[in-house]
Amino acid sequence: RGAPVASVSFREGGAAGALSQSQFVRFAERHRKLLNAYLRQSPARFDGSLALMLKVPRLIEFENKRAYFKAQIQHEHAERAHNHTIRICVRRP
Repeated sequence: RGAPVASVSFREGGAAGALSQSQFVRFAERHRKLLNAYLRQSPARFDGSLALMLKVPRLIEFENKRAYFKAQIQHEHAERAHNHTIRICVRRP
């Protein structure tokens, strides 16, 4: 494995939280290819240190979005019986 990646947490609300979030978005825009390569190797990061990228979907490559969506469907499927409906939240601009 490579070097450990620092976990970043953001507080919802407040000027400090908004500032930290905007700093992360700027960082992610500059390093989009590297972050997407990292997510390709470790998709579990969507639930951890890179969860904020889900709030800015333009930063995520399609293949990573597809893998995340598929993992969420499989997770829901494992928790529910086969005959139940699946609830899906879709954010559209």
